[in-house]
Amino acid sequence: MTLLTQKTFDLLSTTAADTSYPAWDSAGSYALDDKVIYNRYIYKCIDGAPATPPAWSNVSQYAAGDRVDYSSATYAFLSEYLSLPSPDSDSRYDLQTYTTWNDTTTYSAGDVVLVYSWYPMLRKLYRCKVGNTGQTPSCTSTYWDCGNLWNDTTFYASGAFVLVGAGPGTPYVTNSAITAETPDVDTTNWSQVTPENDTTVWKKVGPANSLRMFDAQNTTKTVGTGALTVAVEAYEVDGLYFAGLDADSITIKVYNTVTEALIEDNAYDLTFEPEDWLAYFMGTWMTKSRKSSTYWRTTMDRDVIIEVTFDKGTENAACGVMIIGEAKPIAVSIWDVRRGGVDYTVVTQNTDGSSTATETAVYLPLIDIDSIVDTDATARVIADLEAVRNTPIAIIGDESDTYEAVNIFGVISSFGVTLQGPSKSTVSMEVTGLY
Repeated sequence: MTLLTQKTFDLLSTTAADTSYPAWDSAGSYALDDKVIYNRYIYKCIDGAPATPPAWSNVSQYAAGDRVDYSSATYAFLSEYLSLPSPDSDSRYDLQTYTTWNDTTTYSAGDVVLVYSWYPMLRKLYRCKVGNTGQTPSCTSTYWDCGNLWNDTTFYASGAFVLVGAGPGTPYVTNSAITAETPDVDTTNWSQVTPENDTTVWKKVGPANSLRMFDAQNTTKTVGTGALTVAVEAYEVDGLYFAGLDADSITIKVYNTVTEALIEDNAYDLTFEPEDWLAYFMGTWMTKSRKSSTYWRTTMDRDVIIEVTFDKGTENAACGVMIIGEAKPIAVSIWDVRRGGVDYTVVTQNTDGSSTATETAVYLPLIDIDSIVDTDATARVIADLEAVRNTPIAIIGDESDTYEAVNIFGVISSFGVTLQGPSKSTVSMEVTGLY
């Protein structure tokens, strides 16, 4: 038995058409409850007449989610706070040179001096405001300006004297006012509002067609127009798991992201026919297609692009679940897997002695699995199982010459390890099946 846990990936392309709702248009006008598709998700309008945001200011601090109006467009602030560029990378700051102050030198306005101390942290820099000779520098002096420690959230006026770093620091003077860049230029901190970042107006209600095979629901499928092709970029992927298939064949191509070389190219048939006379006699004589399948990587390349094509001849192909994952071997499965379920329907006792289902609720399939593991590996197995709690995963059974593997997409609701002896132990788990 192997756990296949989802790895982070980027969906590069898909032939699934997202046509259930119109694509969001920045120039469009939307009413309450209108639905659109943006960046492969469906969004519902929850405010058809949002308030006009305030005008953007180049000397204001903003928090994440703030909305402003600039040049007849609405922008959303993306960062936690506005971080201004540092003096060493901003041409609006001029680096200053300085000399050690003494009481016999005549200083002119703009001169920068260092008041020396044997202790480095007590050494300080000052800038002359009024020409003088022998006037001891201090922060309260009429003749001297005490430098302020620069920070990335402060807007400075032209001519400001700032210090970067610990005592005495590096001195800079601004040659123009330090203000923020306009939202259309500062793309790091600002973005024109989209359904993705404008939670005031839009609410994400679910994935569009192209993403449905990657959600955790068992009733949604990504459907192609004809053959369905999906390309993803991933790192350190051991295998793929597919469920809810509506296809006759799968072709998997794996490319090295760096060299762009094709390193794996495999195609396999999903169809099968009844193997004995009883299957024919019971009417299951038609060719069928498998509803789930597993693919294990054959090369060791880490940075890869994986292209999967599902084909069903002249019909539209579909996939309900696709996990791009890391394999974690757990134990050797025992063949007697038990399958049942839990019904959360509320049943009440009637006065006449009968019972009535007063509230029909969800029915959850449950699967019990027993496996054998080396006793000295139980600590690792427990850690692997604990790491995937509350996480939809693929549980891949062991193939044999006699039995096909039972593959499950679900959540491990409980597990236990029985230490039976010095060499072997039993791992039991209960899985709430999602597919």
